[in-house]
Amino acid sequence: MLELGCGCGLNLLPLAAMLPEAQFRGVDLTAPDIEEGRRLAAAAGVTNLRLEVADVRAFVPAAEDFDFVIAHGLFSHVPDDAKAAILASCARALAPDGVAYISYNTYPGWKARETLRDLLALRLRGVEGVDERLANARATLAFLRAALATADKPQAMALLSLVADMEKKDPMVFYHDELGPFNDPCYLLQFVEWAEEHGLRYLGDAQLSLMTNPNLPEETAAAFAAVAPETVQGEQMMDFVVQQTFRCSLLTRASEAKPRAWTPDALRGCVVGSQLRAGVAVPDLREGQRVRFTHPKGAGLETGDAATKALLAVLAAAWPRRVAFAEAVAATRRLLASAGIEVPAALEAQAVSVLFDLVVRQAADFLLSSGLDCATKVPAMPRVDAVARTLAASGLAVANRWHENVALTPPMRALAARLDGTVRPTSAEESEAAAALSRAGLVAADARLNRGIAAADGIERLNGK
Repeated sequence: MLELGCGCGLNLLPLAAMLPEAQFRGVDLTAPDIEEGRRLAAAAGVTNLRLEVADVRAFVPAAEDFDFVIAHGLFSHVPDDAKAAILASCARALAPDGVAYISYNTYPGWKARETLRDLLALRLRGVEGVDERLANARATLAFLRAALATADKPQAMALLSLVADMEKKDPMVFYHDELGPFNDPCYLLQFVEWAEEHGLRYLGDAQLSLMTNPNLPEETAAAFAAVAPETVQGEQMMDFVVQQTFRCSLLTRASEAKPRAWTPDALRGCVVGSQLRAGVAVPDLREGQRVRFTHPKGAGLETGDAATKALLAVLAAAWPRRVAFAEAVAATRRLLASAGIEVPAALEAQAVSVLFDLVVRQAADFLLSSGLDCATKVPAMPRVDAVARTLAASGLAVANRWHENVALTPPMRALAARLDGTVRPTSAEESEAAAALSRAGLVAADARLNRGIAAADGIERLNGK
């Protein structure tokens, strides 16, 4: 894997530790970031990650050497010659079946945001220094929020919503996105054309909902298909409907491109998980009894289907573990049987359909690897992996075994930096922090505790069996 604009390697470090037989390489223009990344890798004992200082415009990767190339948070924030160099590097570096991931800001959603960015640029004329520019920008947003507080026109209310969104951003993300010298959004079709000019083909978006229009009524979806039968055209039209502001596009080499087709059945070979919750461990599974499942990020589902309710209960009991599809289906089958409910003959096909719909709606996720695990109970002496300990001790973002950022409270961060498998939590606060780290998927699995703990066992314990 090659990452262009890798910063200090916060994305690559956990991946390199997770996949020690793979090779990772990152380049960035900022020498202090690269030095910090090298220090972190050495402290965590990561040896399969190479970080180097390079300008993407002068960097020439080895030909066909990488399965994946990543450029995240870079494309929209560099001049056009650097954009061209990023695409050229992808075309050169990708192996024949490799995939590039490039994120970028998009129109039409950024049209309205550009108004605010222009205002901030006006207010920051002559203001130097990161802290001073941030303070001035925050004060400008606060002024706008107060000025718009009593507005009742739709345009003003939309602007107020954008102000609130900017105020919620992490300070350095806000500085990068709103106050940097470059912020150059584009339409999806423009991006696809640029990629094609460099011998690359648009494969799709990393966010499936941007390609499948899951929230459109059936009749509207059919009308959309009639107006924009080509996939990319349809996606571009949908960007107008939802005012899309950001995309994470996947590219392949044009010479190796294959027809794109949906294959939901591929989930049968994956591990799956979902944070949907019904409010009780095992909901009313009787057919027709509707149960509302909610998600921490806002997605929700209401269903009266017995098999769907049982499947979601299984995944909830296993969380934060992801479980093999076959294991989840077997546990669902047993749960239905234990409740005296007839098991559908086509349970596996139904599970594929339900899970794919949830993945599209960002209410479930899947991974190809089943070799990842985390503790289902907090061991007496918990262990957090070396990379997470190192990043926690350095005050940096920490990812769990599923490569998800974990928000750490101060007690969680302090404890995570120490949990190397030889430390025992000694206070109520530390015990709670250890439990929170375990719930977030940061505590490594203890084979003695996890032995035999499958999704089905979790459900059976909840049923008192």
